[in-house]
Amino acid sequence: MPGHAGLPGVFARAAARSGPCRPGRVGAGPPLAERGEAAAPRPAAVTIWCDGPSRRPSRGGPGGLGGRVRARTAGGERGPLRRGRGPRRAPYVPSGATPPWDEATTTSGRGNMRISGRRTFGGLAADSYGAPGDRPPLVLLHGLCYDRRQWEPVLEELETLAPDRAAIAFDLPGHGNSPRQESYRVADVAAVVHEAVTEAGLAAPVLVGHSLGGVVATAYAGTYPAAGVVNVDQPLLVGPFAQVLRQAEEDLRGPGWERVWERMVDGMRIDVLPPAARELVRTATTPRQDLLLGYWSELLDLPAEQLGEQRTRELNAIRAAGISYHHVTEGEPPPAYRQWLEALLPDVTLTTLPDSGHFPHLAHPARLAHLLAG
Repeated sequence: MPGHAGLPGVFARAAARSGPCRPGRVGAGPPLAERGEAAAPRPAAVTIWCDGPSRRPSRGGPGGLGGRVRARTAGGERGPLRRGRGPRRAPYVPSGATPPWDEATTTSGRGNMRISGRRTFGGLAADSYGAPGDRPPLVLLHGLCYDRRQWEPVLEELETLAPDRAAIAFDLPGHGNSPRQESYRVADVAAVVHEAVTEAGLAAPVLVGHSLGGVVATAYAGTYPAAGVVNVDQPLLVGPFAQVLRQAEEDLRGPGWERVWERMVDGMRIDVLPPAARELVRTATTPRQDLLLGYWSELLDLPAEQLGEQRTRELNAIRAAGISYHHVTEGEPPPAYRQWLEALLPDVTLTTLPDSGHFPHLAHPARLAHLLAG
């Protein structure tokens, strides 16, 4: 794809439709996305990658979720989102935490899955499920301009597979019901999430992050106690994505910012999702200019090399701490990116979920839930 070979796949497709990169013409990767400089053999949705069972299962299962869980294959049929399955999760009241939440039980916006009343931990709005147990709790982080509702399909599947597994889905700062903050830089957001995790009484969780949430989960595990990371469709090197954002900076800072975001959404391949998932992506979102500028501020302000060095430090810390790392995505990576990742994390577990676009967790919620349930 001339002019866009280094871009993350789902947004490279948007770039192909938009024409060569120039100010006001954006075809780029997901928030804070990056890939190696080498061209991918074909456009592919970003992150990680195997053509069958994982050739390298991580220690203790993906993200330390209990047992040696191998990467899932792409086999099996993908049907519509299933609702109301299995036993309902009881609201999870963290041990030792003061209850700053509404104790009422409600249903989700999709109408069938029972969730606990809205809670706030460390200033972040959250829904929590299950009960403390022997396995590390799951902390679920959504992508840029979305909110915690994106995890409902996966949590519904977990109701059947692991109804008592402790899990908490946060609205990241500035999203959903969580307040805005002055800085949205990755380290600052990870610190806010850590404060929320601590107030929730969770120790060394498994961080499950989609898109922007994947880089926040990586930064968290490289800085604070964690049992594992499950990165859903988020590359860790900025590559040409930062350059594309800089070319579009005038639009991003002006009245044309919505067109920039819309072109990116066009590249997310929402059309491959089941109807209910497409509706969730289209409606459970609140794009705002301050979010794009805030969460992309490092990409606009700092050299790509400096950001790559930061991700490298985090992955080195993850490896040194023995924290398992699982990468889930739709397609194959550029060889240079895969080589970089595997050099830093020799035990990384790689999983492909074809026909999922930028949303593997919505296209294949049952498979991701199996991975998390261990």
